[in-house]
Amino acid sequence: MLRLSDMSDLISKQPLFEGKAYRVDIPNWGIPSRATAADVVRFEREELGNVLEVPPDLLKELDKYHYSEVIWVTRTLEDAEEYLSEGMSRADITEIPVGEGARIMADDGGGGFLVLYGSAKPRT
Repeated sequence: MLRLSDMSDLISKQPLFEGKAYRVDIPNWGIPSRATAADVVRFEREELGNVLEVPPDLLKELDKYHYSEVIWVTRTLEDAEEYLSEGMSRADITEIPVGEGARIMADDGGGGFLVLYGSAKPRT
């Protein structure tokens, strides 16, 4: 379990993600294997044109985490259904354990949350 002392103050001040988390099983959209959690936000903004309100200081902190330490999830199956692509069904939605202490790094305004896993550790 991630101890509060393992997190930066800025990350520890982000809202907790509590309850069940759901995700549509979609492939990695070309994010390089060495990318950071902040690169996920940059990709969303620059490549997909999504507006995410992530302050520069938080983005700097997210650069310390591998991209696999964050995941896009929803709180409900119904919200996850909104992210299904053509040809997909509810069977493509899975419940994802994000762990105790998971923090919300971004909100897409449509029911999706970019969550830093509760077990996340900064790269050394």
